Amino acid sequence: MPKLPFLQPVCRRVLAVDAGSRQVKLLLAERSQKRLSVLEQTSIDLQANGLLTPEEVKAHVKEYLEQWDQPPLAIVLPQHLSISQVIDLPPAPEEEVEKMIHDETVKLSGVSESR
Repeated sequence: MPKLPFLQPVCRRVLAVDAGSRQVKLLLAERSQKRLSVLEQTSIDLQANGLLTPEEVKAHVKEYLEQWDQPPLAIVLPQHLSISQVIDLPPAPEEEVEKMIHDETVKLSGVSESR
């Protein structure tokens, strides 16, 4: 039986970016069938390359994006920046939703508003 193109497994590439204060790490990975393969990896030393401003770093990373055919990006965040919580809110008027979210956030953070 011939293989039809629309039945072929999707091959996906993604560029993971870990932007640190001293270096930016880039990892180009590809998923095909049930395997994940690392295609390219590099580390950009910001001080050695004289990249001081966010615009300079962005331009340098953009070169890799173009070189690697503009894959989708996955940004790596430190845990303290990426902690999230999903909360279920009961049906309520729109003006009450913001207050409910604020109240839930205070409860989940473990910090009270009292002195």
